[in-house]
Amino acid sequence: MTVRHGNMLVGSTGTGKTTVSVILAAALTALNKAGEEDYWYKPVNINTLNPKAVSMGELFGEVNKFTNEWTEGIVSYLVKNAV
Repeated sequence: MTVRHGNMLVGSTGTGKTTVSVILAAALTALNKAGEEDYWYKPVNINTLNPKAVSMGELFGEVNKFTNEWTEGIVSYLVKNAV
């Protein structure tokens, strides 16, 4: 069974989080394109999200109090597209 998961890099500004993730993604994608047989060498897509830039409702989704209508959040949208 394959387990799908994401990674979260946390740290202070300027510590290389973005650089590390971009290099790892490029390496895994390059190994896949080179024809490596290992199952784990798959093309990688990175979706970067700053949760402080949006409200909690925009991030995870919310129900409109007046219409009782559900609005999908950014996280659920990204996860559905990734799967």
